[in-house]
Order: sequence, then C-alpha cells, then structure tokens
Amino acid sequence: MQAKRGQLWISDILLATMVYSVLLLLTLVLWGHISSSYSSVRADGQAAAALEAVDFNLFSQGSPSDWELNFSNSTVPGIISSGLFLSEAKSEKLESMSPINCATDYATDYNYTLLRQRLGAGGYYVFVNSSEFYFGCVPVSAVRAFSSSRLVELNGSVVRVDVVVWR
Repeated sequence: MQAKRGQLWISDILLATMVYSVLLLLTLVLWGHISSSYSSVRADGQAAAALEAVDFNLFSQGSPSDWELNFSNSTVPGIISSGLFLSEAKSEKLESMSPINCATDYATDYNYTLLRQRLGAGGYYVFVNSSEFYFGCVPVSAVRAFSSSRLVELNGSVVRVDVVVWR
C-alpha cells in the first residue's frame, strides 16, 4: 500500500487564520472589558472608603475637641459639639477654610488640602453642604462622586448635612 500524502489547500490556511484572528480579537476585547470593570470596582471601593473616613471624622467632636480655636494643633476637624448637635463655631471655622475661587484654587489651596488630609479623604476632594454652611467646592468636573447625608441639630432645628467626595 502506498501512503497517501496530505494536501494543504490555500482555503484551509485562510480558514485557520480567520478562526485564529477572531479568537484572538475576542480574547483581547473581553480582557479589556474585564480589566476596566476591575479598575472601576477598585476605584469605587477607594471612593467609598474615603467617604466613610470623611463622614466618620467630620461627624465627630474632632481632635482635640476645641480644634476650631487652634487649627494648627488639630488632627481631626469634627463639626459636632456632642451627640448629634452641630457646633456653630466649628462649622463656621470649616466654612472659613474653603477655597476662595473653586474654579482654580481647589487643588492648590493649602488650608483646603490640609483639611482634606485630616478628614481622611486621601486623593479625593470634599464638598460639605447644608442650609447653614458649606465647605469645599461643588464637584462640577467630577469623574467619580460619592455622597452621604446626615441629620443633625443646630440651635433647636434639624439640619441636613450632605457630604460628597469626588475626584
């Protein structure tokens, strides 16, 4: 018996190349999607952790509890006097430390940057807003923004305080 020789057709090569190319393209597209989803989840986790830290530190008495008298000696600038009572002096001090021009100063203002660090915001910017005071800059150009709200008491009335961390 004679052995048959295999024949390789040009159509076989083209078909194999097309299948390989489609599989490679599909793998690259899926990999890019999975990679970006993972990055998004990780960034969301970091922002949520920053919001939690800011929320925890802001709604405390601060350290020391009279930090509004001497900010340079403070480690945590909280706005609560006791329980859920908002301190008017602390909230006014916080407001006075906001950047003057949010369009240009929010990234470079020394007091704002120092305050963000002491609140535990990490690389995120902070905006605090209520009917009685505000601090920081509105996140108009935010890529990511996370927020929380709390009800506190000030001078016998209930005040809603919104906290936003953004990048």
